[in-house]
Amino acid sequence: MTDNDLLAKKHQQDNQQPQSQVKIAPSLVPTPKFGTKGTKINLITNYFPLNASTGQTYQYRVSFDPPVLSRRPRSRMLEIIKKSMSPFVYDGGELVYSKERFEDFTKEISFRRTATKISFQHTNIITPTDTYSISQVLNITFSLVLQALGLQQIRRNYFDSKKSIKDERSHSELWQGYQTTIYDTKAGLCLNLDILNKIIRTDTVYDKLSTLYSDYYHQYSHRELDFRDRGFQDFIRKNLKEQSVMTLYNNRFYTITDLDFSKNPNYEFKFKDKTISLYRYYQDTYHLKIKNGSQPLLLIKKETKTSDGQKSHNLIYLIPELCYMAGGTAKKAPVPKPFMRHVHVPPRERIQRLLDFIKQMNSDRNSQEILKLWQFQVQSMYCKVTGRVLPSQKIMVQDRTITPDQTANWKKDMRNVKLIKTLKFPKWVIFHSPNFNTRQFESEISKISKGLEIPFGKPKTVSCRFDHYDEFSSKIRDELTSDCSLAVFILPDSRKDHYDMIKHETATRIPIPTQCILGSTISDPKKLSAVCGQIIMQVNCKAGGALWGIGLPKRDIMYVGIDSARDSQNKTKSITAIVSSTNSQCTEYYSSIVIQQPRQESITGLTEVFHKALDQYYLKNKGKPPGHLIIYRDGVTDPQIQLVLEKEIPQIQEGCRKCSPKYKPHITYVVVQKRIKTRFFDGDNNPPPGTILDQDITTPNRFDFFLVPQKVNMGSATPVHFTCVYDSANIPADALQEVTFQLCHLYYNWSGTVRVPSVCQYASKLTSLISQSVHEDIRPELKDKLYFL
Repeated sequence: MTDNDLLAKKHQQDNQQPQSQVKIAPSLVPTPKFGTKGTKINLITNYFPLNASTGQTYQYRVSFDPPVLSRRPRSRMLEIIKKSMSPFVYDGGELVYSKERFEDFTKEISFRRTATKISFQHTNIITPTDTYSISQVLNITFSLVLQALGLQQIRRNYFDSKKSIKDERSHSELWQGYQTTIYDTKAGLCLNLDILNKIIRTDTVYDKLSTLYSDYYHQYSHRELDFRDRGFQDFIRKNLKEQSVMTLYNNRFYTITDLDFSKNPNYEFKFKDKTISLYRYYQDTYHLKIKNGSQPLLLIKKETKTSDGQKSHNLIYLIPELCYMAGGTAKKAPVPKPFMRHVHVPPRERIQRLLDFIKQMNSDRNSQEILKLWQFQVQSMYCKVTGRVLPSQKIMVQDRTITPDQTANWKKDMRNVKLIKTLKFPKWVIFHSPNFNTRQFESEISKISKGLEIPFGKPKTVSCRFDHYDEFSSKIRDELTSDCSLAVFILPDSRKDHYDMIKHETATRIPIPTQCILGSTISDPKKLSAVCGQIIMQVNCKAGGALWGIGLPKRDIMYVGIDSARDSQNKTKSITAIVSSTNSQCTEYYSSIVIQQPRQESITGLTEVFHKALDQYYLKNKGKPPGHLIIYRDGVTDPQIQLVLEKEIPQIQEGCRKCSPKYKPHITYVVVQKRIKTRFFDGDNNPPPGTILDQDITTPNRFDFFLVPQKVNMGSATPVHFTCVYDSANIPADALQEVTFQLCHLYYNWSGTVRVPSVCQYASKLTSLISQSVHEDIRPELKDKLYFL
């Protein structure tokens, strides 16, 4: 019976059964569970216990008439009122908290020449037993403590600008700061404290314009720049649009929408019932004198809401001379070498800096006044907890079993092994620039592929000019025929538009696995052998092969990873990738893409995606569907978990019912959170790979755990937080924790463990490719392959 016959028979049986709607039972939301497997290990955390008051906190709802939609003016108005009443804190929305009870009232104030009535209405009393609500109030209050310490707020975090580290060569400063969150944990209320680094650029946008002028005209200008050339204007737009800038005079970030070359700092606008130029406005308001009068203006389009809730767009003009090119947190921005040792802080130094901060806070008079007013205190010593180290896993290839080293790496053991699934590449094509000789590369590929038992035929080489888009695109379509198994592109540089065009053509028009290589990467004879070995194994996976396996449970389980990202070309689109295993050992996969509208926190379209994924599993396993789905969902924050339960899990259940109304597999849904501030250490060292922590600092009333799957040699390890939000299988804690760690061994781009389960990492990789390069769904012929590696 063919695959099509199997599907036809299955769908015929499905259509004979009535469909019904299933709701989530509250009992299927898991309660806390704890594992026991592994060796115990004593850990130090960056959580500091709180001594909170036994007193009550009073909650009030605040309203503005007429409505004030922007948070900043609301906060300023409340600061005016605060001077004449009991101390309170504002959550930025519609709630105010105070330690004192006062009667409801309405007060009228004048702000920006507008009369506004502000009303306070008592709505709730927060008791000491409501630790979750108390943690929310204390988080708002703690920002006052950080301000009292003289730290400067940038967005949601606080930095010490007085202790900045400068690097003139990169035109940047490193600001060191702190991330703080008060959590309600299984051990009680705790302050989660971590150090944070932010790279602040010291060059202005006008400095950037000078650099662009030199790049465009190949000469340096000592005089005011001339912006009249249309070609130069387009060049500036190409380099500056969508860039983030920072204005130090009001500590805000903006994204450049466009540049207006028809206006300059002498542009006049209405301000407080009078007409004023930008030049005069900045001089009067911020005491800033603009030097260059001919510079164009940066155009910022800011979305706001009107009083009736409708969206509107306000245009803001900024002066390049007063705007700084924004860096980012040190995790995202390229880190200049002088900053490396300050950014990658080892455990011992990190712990000491945290202790120093707590000591400074507890000895600062202003901070203590705030803590005393709100009746809580931060203990001076961190939480000590007990974790477990899971056993080392065995890596399986055809002819042997490999034991990873202490760093959970097995790269050196992958030489001369028999991979578990190898493919043949009898016909393949190499595209290269006219001046690149491919002979040595071809020879090395041929030699190494024989040892790996992945035979490569003689390639066809095609010389092309990558800069000539139409010519290059035409050659791709002419040379890549249906019997071609692989296309290799040896690129002269790392231009993104070349890479994007290749990936788009071969994913949406000509379904064929591709490998892009920089010519400089394979030009060093000493490194050529190692590079070619990696390329061969990677393209083997891209075409549908597999490298190694691991001892996963011998059951009918389908593992699924889900991740999302914004489309880089169109911010209104969101790209979601779903990658699922099609065999029980999680070495073969099927992938799908969902393109959805913006601001949809939950994914739509999962019903059809899971229906197709289950069909693929059904076909690959000779008509046997999986009995259990373990789904790892990346990119969900704590407030969105309930939305996941209400919106996404019913879609998955419906996808199962579309396979058959009687088909009800167990579902375990796990939320994966990588961007967290939690740290824990083995004394002065990072914890070993496989370290699990599921008690003390985890969340009350949840089945959750932290996992460190990798060995981190530079800086401090960041664990990953896993929360099981739905579980119809009643899976034991040990089983879920161990299979999660095992899946971290199955990412084929790295002969070692990765931070998240392989299906999650593959989904992240696919999301990146589609959102950055392809921007649309891919051909069905590629969906059962890891073509996106």
